[in-house]
Amino acid sequence: MVALDLIVFTENPAAYAPKRILEECKKHRISALAISYKSIDFSVDVSDIDVKVDGVNLPMSKVILFRELAPKAFAYYHRNFLIELYEAAGAKVINADSYLMWPYLDKLTQHFEMQKAGIPFVKTLNFGHRSRLLTEMSGKYPFIEKYHISSRGREVFKAENSDDVEKINKAGYKTRTLLVQELQTAGEDLRIIVIGGKIIGAMKRIASSGSHLTNFSQGGKVEKYDIENDKKACEIALKCAKHFKLDYVGVDLIRGNDGNWKVLEVNRGAQFKGFELSTKFNVPAEIIKVFLG
Repeated sequence: MVALDLIVFTENPAAYAPKRILEECKKHRISALAISYKSIDFSVDVSDIDVKVDGVNLPMSKVILFRELAPKAFAYYHRNFLIELYEAAGAKVINADSYLMWPYLDKLTQHFEMQKAGIPFVKTLNFGHRSRLLTEMSGKYPFIEKYHISSRGREVFKAENSDDVEKINKAGYKTRTLLVQELQTAGEDLRIIVIGGKIIGAMKRIASSGSHLTNFSQGGKVEKYDIENDKKACEIALKCAKHFKLDYVGVDLIRGNDGNWKVLEVNRGAQFKGFELSTKFNVPAEIIKVFLG
């Protein structure tokens, strides 16, 4: 079987990012394919492991890009098996070192790692039981509670009082799975994209009126940010990419209440629809240039 140039593994091949990547590949006459995680089957025997995609043999490729799995997906370790398989066949797997070291990189794990690396981030509390959360945070409202594997601004809650804390718990969120953070009042943050160790640009995300969420997917406004003249933000973003061993990453920064840049999170499968709209930068073209050029 002739190897493709690029395979994108994704939860949804019809989503913006994989569609844009395939569109750009077509422009450059690069053979590419998007594969849904749901289409992959494994047959595991003592003598062999057979992998099928929609009933046919797993295709080979020069470059592999794994889009991030859904927060509650089952296939984190399946992905690592595929990484090792493709690397053994000589493929370049984007972000391979990061996925192999941290198959599951939730927000709290990120903060543990940032603390070790001396990377500034928003102070986070995590309580084993709701009673201690209510005691510790009494009189400190409003604050933010976010699910440790949330994405795109979903499952991020603003607690105005103890009743809100109870509502979050009754909605099915166990206290030990939630990060508790002081509300940062800036109302805006940055998404910086780093590809191949180079910052390609940044967008500012601005919360809509009455909302604490800046995410483009949650109605936040986006505009281009002059990242080249912000040395501190550049320094933090590049340090995140290096520490987390990432070839492709979106780093989200916010001005803390002390006025300094702090990391909200790193995104190994960063969405880039709002980024392209605001910066006019062609993200898939840069991916092709760096990894296939």
